Amino acid sequence: MDKELFMTELEQYLNNRYGDGNKVTVKLMLKNNGVSRISVMFKQALEPCSPTIYIDELYRDYCNGESLANIADKILVLLDSACRHRNRYDLEMIRSWEIAKNHLDLRIMSKQLNAELLKGIVYYEHIDFAVYPVIVVDKTRDGTASIKITKELANEWGVSTDDILRAAMINTWSQNRYGCKRLIDAIKSIVGNDHSYSIVNNDAFENEMYLLSNTELHFGAAAILDTAFMKFVYEKIGGAFYVLPSSVHECIVLRKRNIDVNALKELVKHVNDSVVSKEEILSYNVYFFDGSKLSIADEGGDDLCIE
Repeated sequence: MDKELFMTELEQYLNNRYGDGNKVTVKLMLKNNGVSRISVMFKQALEPCSPTIYIDELYRDYCNGESLANIADKILVLLDSACRHRNRYDLEMIRSWEIAKNHLDLRIMSKQLNAELLKGIVYYEHIDFAVYPVIVVDKTRDGTASIKITKELANEWGVSTDDILRAAMINTWSQNRYGCKRLIDAIKSIVGNDHSYSIVNNDAFENEMYLLSNTELHFGAAAILDTAFMKFVYEKIGGAFYVLPSSVHECIVLRKRNIDVNALKELVKHVNDSVVSKEEILSYNVYFFDGSKLSIADEGGDDLCIE
């Protein structure tokens, strides 16, 4: 069945089953890098917050022959769980700037691949990245639940874009969550189900390639925005280095040597096109940190680093 028709029929079916003042909305939600996902939002009567779940896998099940009734039953279970676990404190994070500013985190995405999404959210430009703040409403071992700050929300708060970004920078950098591991050690940690991420130490640079991320290994590529951390890495490595953006979650660091930058670009392109999901691609460029600023490897670049 056509996706639009599926969404229309599903929305009607769910609303018929819920009723009583509740409202279910099924629509495509724009995510990173132009990816659209099927979302189901449930608005309960007298409740200000609408839990949202994504059902692309269930749509594939439907296309493979599962009935609309079975799909709806699964969705209702997911929505019920989302409603029961909803933290009312999360609502205060959204409504109150004084609370929200202590739960902000900075993330980065491709500016070129997200032109449409960026029209509605708070962000600033850094090299070829868009840097945007989110409100972190929950953290689990599997990742974080967060909300992008829209221009509409900023207006409701009555807070300027500069003030929001400044608060996000202060909150993000003060947590000292970024770290570096030899790439092989990081892989072993993940495979071994050990998600701890130690901060750089004297023994961390025994090999040639290293992984930069945060303690959660989730949207940790923003580590490259922290100039103080990048300078620390520079000192430990013993010189300038290349940065390969492996995804929005982490970057690979390689000390400067006689390497063909075009070959590194081909490596990044291959990984992006064959391994990384479209929604998690950060960039097709390779970057260079000379000890004071980050720039595209084959360009001089302006001094755009955050001090």
